[in-house]
Amino acid sequence: MEGNDGGLHRSLDLVPLEYIAGAMKWLDKAVDGLARCIHPILGSTGRETVRDLPPPGQSPSPGCDGAAMTFRTIRLTHEWTIDVKEVLNFDVDSFLEDVNNLADEFGGQLVSAMVEHISEVCESRSQTINAEGRDFFEVLIEVAETMELTFDEDGRLQTQLLLHPDTYARISERQPTAEQEMRLRSVIDRKREEWNATRRRCQLPEISE
Repeated sequence: MEGNDGGLHRSLDLVPLEYIAGAMKWLDKAVDGLARCIHPILGSTGRETVRDLPPPGQSPSPGCDGAAMTFRTIRLTHEWTIDVKEVLNFDVDSFLEDVNNLADEFGGQLVSAMVEHISEVCESRSQTINAEGRDFFEVLIEVAETMELTFDEDGRLQTQLLLHPDTYARISERQPTAEQEMRLRSVIDRKREEWNATRRRCQLPEISE
């Protein structure tokens, strides 16, 4: 580095570790928050810490190959190219755009991996239904019959239906027939009664002699 006197001055720029840690923490939270906003499926997904989950050996979920499927690591990749000029010019807008792109790709990869994992678990337990060429509402009734439905404390249905955007666009203009609607309501009501019965059994007090 050349000084005012024409000589060369050597300088060493140091960045405190606290600054780096703070920046990484901010970036991690920013990417996570943006990803959950950009991808509603990810945003509506609950979370558990690793310490709250059972050890893999205690809750095996064998797949077709015999490997445990309860736990799975997900590999996410993203290529981020930084222009030196943007850094020197403190181009905040470009940086925030890069952060948004990172969050979008991060969330998209994570959702795809989650859906793939769920599909594999369902396949291993013969919990898949072939909907090709069938009426959507007939498939929906069969799905309701097959799967375990969940309800909140007031008995409201909490099970969510995950659809591809193209599929949703095709069925959004269609309505079930009166007979289909009655059958679906009957299945949901029966499942709600079963759920309530399970809750009542869990709440029975223990009587000791």
